[in-house]
Order: sequence, then C-alpha cells, then structure tokens
Amino acid sequence: MLSFGLEEDGALQCCESSKNNDRGPCSLVFLPLEKHLTNFPEAWVYPLMPWLYRLIWDLMGQCSAKQGRTLARALQRLALYMCIMLFRGWVLYIGLNAIEARVVSWELDSSDECWYKPFLRNVAASSSSPCYGRIFDYSDHVVFYFVQVLSVVWFEYLDKQRFISTRNNLGFVFLTGMVVYLHVIVYAGVYKTARWFHTGAEIMLGWCLSLIVTIPLALWQSTSASAANPRSRRAA
Repeated sequence: MLSFGLEEDGALQCCESSKNNDRGPCSLVFLPLEKHLTNFPEAWVYPLMPWLYRLIWDLMGQCSAKQGRTLARALQRLALYMCIMLFRGWVLYIGLNAIEARVVSWELDSSDECWYKPFLRNVAASSSSPCYGRIFDYSDHVVFYFVQVLSVVWFEYLDKQRFISTRNNLGFVFLTGMVVYLHVIVYAGVYKTARWFHTGAEIMLGWCLSLIVTIPLALWQSTSASAANPRSRRAA
C-alpha cells in the first residue's frame, strides 16, 4: 500500500504463490499463542492468564479466612482489568476511529496513486474508503498490545511482587516466565505491525494513545508500592 506502483520491488505480496519466499508478511513464523492474540476470545483471555495463575497460586494452602480476602482482592483487580479492556475497546478503538474518520476525511482517487485498488476485493467492500490503506490510520493494534495486554500483565506482576518475600520459589519463577513470554509474542506482533501494516507516524500515534492508560497505571502502582513499603521509602 505504501509502494508507488506495481513495478516497485516487493510491492505485491501473494501468499498463495510465495510460501517459500523469505520476504513479506506471508513468510512470518508465528510463535505459540501469538497468531490468535488479537482474536476473540483470546484477546480477553491471554492478558488474564497471570491473574488466573496467581489466584490459584494464592488460594492454595491458605486458610478459609485468608482465602476470602485473597478472592475479594483478586476480583477487585479483575474488575480493574475489565474496565481497562472496555475502555480500550469502546474509547480508544471505536470512539477514536469514529473521530478519525471525520477528521481525516480526504482520500486518494487517482488510479496512479491507488494502483492496488483491483486487489482490494473483500477489504474494499467492507470499507468506506475507495483506496483502503492510503489514508492516515493510527495503529489500533499497537494500542491493543500496550493497553489491553501489557498494562494488565505488568500491573498484575508488579502487584504480586509487593507481597512476596523471596523471588526464588517455583511459583514466582513460573509467573515470571509467563509474563516474559507474553512480552515476546506482544513485541513480535508490534514488529510485524510496524514492519508491514502501518507507517512510523501511525505507530507512534498509537503508542502515544496507549500512554493515556499506561502512565496513570504506572503512577498508581508506584504510589501503592511506596505506601505499602514505608521502609524502602525512608531508605530512599
């Protein structure tokens, strides 16, 4: 879509006929879980995997009184995560896309500028744009990756760190491994989005929009950690 014409090297990628080609989005190797990360219901399940694992881990071996408090606190965090996901979906995706459609209303109609129009087919049919892909479109996938996945995963992981005395136990090691792997598939998706589907400006705007959620969460988490650890605050 960003090429100037069909004759430009690599302008057209045909997945059916280029399976052995080592260039382009057709040859990308998907890591386990990565391919479906942006699908439903996986987009709502994968970010909550650390939360679910931690809930099971915390409940094991506790007395009934502690289990009640642990479950109540876990449900509070779950409610926060659901609010983050709904805010990302309704405000940062549907709402901003509606605003963007009104603000960025110009389009390219020239057949020279829209050389790939014959190849759009079903994509063009589902879009109001006659030259889908040329108009500026912030990367909602970047917003999804950083808000719906990483902000939830990091908040849960850092919250657990506040209440664990040692990092050497097997449960925390497994939780760390889960968080690390979620980061791997997220950044793999970010790379592919930036490499093949959006311009640098669209990627940067998507990242800046994600800060609407990630910065308040980081400030909240750091403030809560300082309040829960007065000794470390005095030592600092």
